[in-house]
Amino acid sequence: MATVDSLMSLCAFSVAQRSEKYDEIRLLPAAVKDRILRIKMSSGTVTNSDISQLVHAGTHTLDLQNCMVSDSALKQINCPQLRTILLKGCAEITSEGVEVLASRCPCLQVVDLTGCTAVTDSGIQALALHCKSLEVISLHGCSALSDKALLELGSNCRRLHSIYFSSTKLVLCVLTKQLRPAEEWTLQDP
Repeated sequence: MATVDSLMSLCAFSVAQRSEKYDEIRLLPAAVKDRILRIKMSSGTVTNSDISQLVHAGTHTLDLQNCMVSDSALKQINCPQLRTILLKGCAEITSEGVEVLASRCPCLQVVDLTGCTAVTDSGIQALALHCKSLEVISLHGCSALSDKALLELGSNCRRLHSIYFSSTKLVLCVLTKQLRPAEEWTLQDP
């Protein structure tokens, strides 16, 4: 059995390196697509076209940190069971893509938008409206946000316990006055 697993890993690695050449990847079983996606995520090589080929309704985690993805990728994601999406360093992501993502992935619990400078209040408001189970969000470097985004998160996401918002214009006093008591929060604003 170890030989079959080794062969499967070798094949998945080979396909992952050349995924742009294969239109039939979307037809593979979910477990195989998951393996290929993990390989591409670990090397930071996921592209917009990979999303439609590899992501499926049962996908739970997408680590797209520093990958070359844009709103086009987010608009292709329709994963009702998606729990975690990491978009750190994806400079092409805007509120338009986040709004579509939020409407199609209501079970999101962890969202990392670190460095997504084109994300505005409307993107965060969409997350607050559609993703009621949100627990952790990183907004580090999202300089286009206002306190309105924090208020929406606090009003709608009752499970939210950690917000990272250093290098933004957000004001900490909004949290302490409008949201749950400060001892329930993990905040980072160095």
